[in-house]
Amino acid sequence: MKALIAKENADPEAPPSARLELADKERPAPGPGEVLVKIEAATCNPSDLHYLKGEYGVPPEWGAAAGFEGAGIVVESGGGFFAGRLKGKRVAVASAGGEGVWAEYLLASAKTCMPINKAVPPEQAATFIVNPFTAFGLLDRAVALGSQAVIVNAAASQVGRLVIRMAKPRAIDVIAIVRREEQRLALVAIGAEHVLLSTDSDFEKQLHAAAHEKKARVAFDCIAGPATAQLLTAMPTHSTVIVYGRLHRDPDDLYGGRYPVGHMIFAGDQIEGFWLSYDIKRLGLWRLLRRSKELQKMFRDGLIKTEIQSRSAIEDFPAAVDTYALNMSAGKAILEF
Repeated sequence: MKALIAKENADPEAPPSARLELADKERPAPGPGEVLVKIEAATCNPSDLHYLKGEYGVPPEWGAAAGFEGAGIVVESGGGFFAGRLKGKRVAVASAGGEGVWAEYLLASAKTCMPINKAVPPEQAATFIVNPFTAFGLLDRAVALGSQAVIVNAAASQVGRLVIRMAKPRAIDVIAIVRREEQRLALVAIGAEHVLLSTDSDFEKQLHAAAHEKKARVAFDCIAGPATAQLLTAMPTHSTVIVYGRLHRDPDDLYGGRYPVGHMIFAGDQIEGFWLSYDIKRLGLWRLLRRSKELQKMFRDGLIKTEIQSRSAIEDFPAAVDTYALNMSAGKAILEF
């Protein structure tokens, strides 16, 4: 089978395509409890780019297929209750490291596969896990913290757009932060009511006023670094910033942390992290399947969708992943098999 494998590259400025190589690998065979998925489409996420640079929660495995998320048809079963029931079905799959989904076939545990309704097209099925489950998990945490409004930065991202769409049924107000006017207009078009431009000269004053007016005591932060401090400084006392990404690049600080210690001591503020891998383990199999069913209904009803900026054959991966890395807010890059 063809696979897009991770390739070591010591140059920190190398583009993502320089960390990948199209290669031939042996097609795996499923054992008990496993299935072989013929991949139809896979997506490129920020986590994939961090993984290739060694900046993710699991180290890259050189020579193994990259890619964390995709979808395809189960063509073989190794036996077992779950595995046997999946044969012939379209499933969304996610890899936790090792052999990934940027390959013609993926060997997966049947318990990690989510059956996908035929009404969901392959490119949407390929983006079904990482962003939708992250948005759902973040909003779950906001509800648990008792906040009636949330702030989300880099809100033109796919997670940001999903948060805006998914917050409405929960009656949660969203204060969205973007950098450009065209991004603001795009979010207003999908129903965002409060969109701030971080480039405005009085942005911090606007953010402070909106956070206090809406009583936004939870923020979803995918930038980190100075942005985390900026959010907490603007929010009411006893607020929480949930960091789920690291777009901020600080060459002198691997973890990108610049936290307002005074606010944490005197205002009762806190910072916590969110990693989807942990949240999926917390949910467990049956709750995960229930959430999958709920999300698929939202897809079918047109309440949520993932924006797609490109669809490319796997052989055309250099342009696909490099273009995505330069403009992630334009939508996902889909690799098709």
